[in-house]
Amino acid sequence: MTKAPKARPGKIIDLILEFFNGTCTADRRAQVRTSLWNTIEDPAGIEALQRLSYSSQARIEARTVLDSLESVTNGMFNPEALESLEKLDANSIFYPWKLLIEALSAVYSRASDTEEHIARIPPGTPPAKLGKVLRRIAGLDTSTKLSPMEEAHCQKVLRGNNSIMEVLDNLAGCLESGNEDAFADGTALAVKDVLLVDSAVALRVAAWAFDRALDLDFSVAVLVKRLSMVLPASEVQRLLALALLPEDPDLSLLAWIRSLLCYVNNGDAANVGVQERLRLIGEVASLAAETTRASQSGGDHDYLLSLEALTARMMSEIGHALPDLALPEWSESCVFDNLASLPGTLVQTTLPSPFPALIQESKRRGAKMKPPKEMPAQFDLFDMN
Repeated sequence: MTKAPKARPGKIIDLILEFFNGTCTADRRAQVRTSLWNTIEDPAGIEALQRLSYSSQARIEARTVLDSLESVTNGMFNPEALESLEKLDANSIFYPWKLLIEALSAVYSRASDTEEHIARIPPGTPPAKLGKVLRRIAGLDTSTKLSPMEEAHCQKVLRGNNSIMEVLDNLAGCLESGNEDAFADGTALAVKDVLLVDSAVALRVAAWAFDRALDLDFSVAVLVKRLSMVLPASEVQRLLALALLPEDPDLSLLAWIRSLLCYVNNGDAANVGVQERLRLIGEVASLAAETTRASQSGGDHDYLLSLEALTARMMSEIGHALPDLALPEWSESCVFDNLASLPGTLVQTTLPSPFPALIQESKRRGAKMKPPKEMPAQFDLFDMN
């Protein structure tokens, strides 16, 4: 790597503009890039720079890094962000951050090539400073002296990991025996116990349980009911939605809508929280439509009825709970257009689309639709009331 000094904070914006304006020579561009590698300590700071347009390449790459970090560290699976991250090569000013995210993913997944991932982070860059911490967490180096702050961070992470492993060991017997009820009961009890010590660890245990239940074709309905006794209903549905998303985005969509319903019904829903959940629902609806088009499979009538009922109920209850909620243009186009596209995508029949009426009602900010009196069979899968 070409040696370059760190840029002063006030010069970062000038270097970014110079890097992307396309007028500097190749040698100068490489020098600027390396200087930025050694300087950028927080991608969020770059994403927030007002002198950069919202559509500038630097802000786009910064958002990609931030979304990918969230996806890897918080379990918020974001396939689009991770796919965009793959496109950041050694010419990107955020390349060291890409390598850090890949190293973090290797640490969390206990990959055999974790050391190789950590070693790839360019020395002298801010992400490289985390190398010692990552090696300690991964168990690759337990002798190197850490600073008090680094040591405290490692101990917090390791305590969480040890708690998880103890719980998972206790549940292993239930998995081996194939006892679904015992697995669901054991998971709920474990989450309840861990919740008293570390809520983040408790959520990770619940997320793991959903993944294993789906892998083994266990009944997620049983697990949902048990976990709803110890965790907020909206959080249970969110974890289920995340577990379903990679393989079944259409079913994940139902769980995301259900999560929003539970959030609104809780009585303290905030406008910003509802808007953010609507954005997620729109993204998952788009992914569900794309997946169905790619598979060229026929749709399921009961699924469409479930989707219709949930969407109608979602708009009705949002209208009652937050009558003054402003749904911005991006929300309407992202959520309702994507939802409206699903029936025509999922089935090739004359089944009428329920969503044009929903869209019109949502634009009047007070939908009063009621779901059918009899819920379709698939609707019950996600019903926890």
